[in-house]
Amino acid sequence: MCLNMDYQLEKMLDEGWTERFAQYFLRQINSEKSSPHYKPEDVEWAHQHGFFASHASYYEKVRSIPENYLSDYVYYKTWPHNPWTRIWVNDKLTLKYLLASTEFGKLMPDYYYYTMQSGIRSLIDCPYHGFKFEEFVDLLREKKHFACKPCNGSRSMGFVKMSYIDDVFYLNGKVVSRDSIQEFLFFHPNYIYTQYIVPAEYLRCYGEKIHTIRLIVLNEKGDNPQIVGGYVRFPMDNNGEANYSVLDTNDIVNYNFFVGIDVQTGQFGKAKKVFENHVEDTDVHPETGAVIKGGVEDYASLAEMVLGIARRFNVLQWFGVDIGVTDEGFKCMEINTFPGAGYPQIFSPLLENKDCRQFFMNKMAEIDAMNTKKHSVRKDIKR
Repeated sequence: MCLNMDYQLEKMLDEGWTERFAQYFLRQINSEKSSPHYKPEDVEWAHQHGFFASHASYYEKVRSIPENYLSDYVYYKTWPHNPWTRIWVNDKLTLKYLLASTEFGKLMPDYYYYTMQSGIRSLIDCPYHGFKFEEFVDLLREKKHFACKPCNGSRSMGFVKMSYIDDVFYLNGKVVSRDSIQEFLFFHPNYIYTQYIVPAEYLRCYGEKIHTIRLIVLNEKGDNPQIVGGYVRFPMDNNGEANYSVLDTNDIVNYNFFVGIDVQTGQFGKAKKVFENHVEDTDVHPETGAVIKGGVEDYASLAEMVLGIARRFNVLQWFGVDIGVTDEGFKCMEINTFPGAGYPQIFSPLLENKDCRQFFMNKMAEIDAMNTKKHSVRKDIKR
């Protein structure tokens, strides 16, 4: 696909884009055009072929077989990839309660509290059934750490580690007062406070913070799910508690650390330092020095659980499942119905899978067949 690069908001909306992602797409390509960190000829080629220059710089074979890579133009234009039922899993609290009392309930971390402007509310795994701050503190003292995150956030934004050890409170490792904890609860409504999970012993050589195994699932017909892509993101100190840095065209120093995973076997390797404008190969973890080679133990069980969730939520056609491996078993941090096309394609082009290719062709054809009225309705979709 070669485009004329005449990207204009009104034109894009008339062609069936949502305003949310038309604006995002335009911001990104305009930022790349003005960035001194890309060669103009590379930006021009990438944008003509529907890719962000950043993503095109990641893909080893994109110049020779661009048709095998899912472009940013197609990926963002065809959002949302699921019907309205995507809110079942995009909202972490809804997801927890939908899976509770099912065979997949054990995949979820323990959920303790939820914050509203009017105060805290105890959740399904909280031993206290009141809404008292003193009980919140008692449970934090017992568990030592809470993972605190927006109920429906993305890109790991807003994640905070809350701790209480030896009568001292901490937020992301910084000593704070008891009053500061109470203020945090008040000023962070729509947050959930859950079990803070740590990696299984055999994976701690790659860092003490939890990793993320993202597996991307396609289930267009609802009865034949398949895992079509994925990666492992291992923690680094500069990524903070969320284990992820949001990069932009002004940040070419920081990077995230990604590792390829064979979605059939669970073996991982081919580690990459992923900067904003390029990737660098490495054989070891940048901070711990551990050699990146191995596999996810009992991966067959993990894959079957992920596919089982896809069968249960069979109205969802495209999503990513974020998993951590703990000594207690697999834990699902979240399910994301817009899991991104950039990072998994560092390791394997998504459109090499014929079903994946057909899925996005169908989405594009569906939008192209819409009349002006339907395009107008699509324009206003927010989440």
